[in-house]
Amino acid sequence: MSDKKEMTDEDCQSIFALPNLDTIFPYTFPNGHRIEGMPYGCRKCGKEMAEIKVEVIESARQLVLHIYAICFNCKSISVKTVRYSDDGTYHQGNRPGRWKPGKFVYSKKVIINKLRDFIFPILT
Repeated sequence: MSDKKEMTDEDCQSIFALPNLDTIFPYTFPNGHRIEGMPYGCRKCGKEMAEIKVEVIESARQLVLHIYAICFNCKSISVKTVRYSDDGTYHQGNRPGRWKPGKFVYSKKVIINKLRDFIFPILT
């Protein structure tokens, strides 16, 4: 069964009215974890996406992004949801119930903890 559906003009207009993904980053949680950004390439042709639009839901401990990545090269739109948590982890998926976990690559707090773990044994 295919997840594809025909998009209406209203669908297209509502997606293009959303903010661009690069306006969201860098994002810092109240506890200091920082997300620098996220790379996004087309899964069909491998080229960088021409437009990446995003719906944002923020809370104190989580940032949820509904991402609409538009590739003009192969005329496709990829839809994905990413849930970033303030503990340095995220989950991403493009179908309900199918989530892939990960960790921020450039989390400020993670880098500080690694430095502390490296320096502390030297000082003691």
